[in-house]
Amino acid sequence: MRYICVKKIKIVFISLRNMLTSRNGTLRSLCRLHRKHCLSALTLPLPPPPLLLDSKKVGLCVMKEVTRAHKGWALDSVVLQNLITRFTREELQEAPPEGVYVHGLFLEGASLDRKTCKLIESRAKVLYEQMPVIYIYAINTTAGKDPRLYECPIYRKPCRTDLKYVGSVDFETDHNPRHWTLRGVALLCDIK
Repeated sequence: MRYICVKKIKIVFISLRNMLTSRNGTLRSLCRLHRKHCLSALTLPLPPPPLLLDSKKVGLCVMKEVTRAHKGWALDSVVLQNLITRFTREELQEAPPEGVYVHGLFLEGASLDRKTCKLIESRAKVLYEQMPVIYIYAINTTAGKDPRLYECPIYRKPCRTDLKYVGSVDFETDHNPRHWTLRGVALLCDIK
């Protein structure tokens, strides 16, 4: 299965912090720490430790790997796309044909309509909502992103700084995307 488990990445991150003295030792430890289940989701043969530790480079590394896999694709025209699924982690039994499943994220500042997979106003007295599995994949296109989509930032912790920023995911919405920006809608890896 190809999953990125946010909680397992945190465990790997903590245990890798002390093992960065040698590349060989780190790669051996990745294999021991369930590399098959947590890290193979990025579809890289042996991901180096900076891929996990500097999460801003994850998207670029995935795009480079997809570009290498497809003949005729230029890195300049590869764009990451996402699809909000209706599934939980337990409901998915097979790996995606290409890309990665991401689970363990929490939505803050809004709710998700499970039928249409669109952003809606948050429910009363609910601060964080558990997200279903998100399918992230790369496509080859020169067209820009749809301006009607809300580009939702992903942060590691509720404290939103550039150091905690991971990336972004596009959400469909019936409102203007600026509406959700003013609401402060974001995805969080950890709510503590």
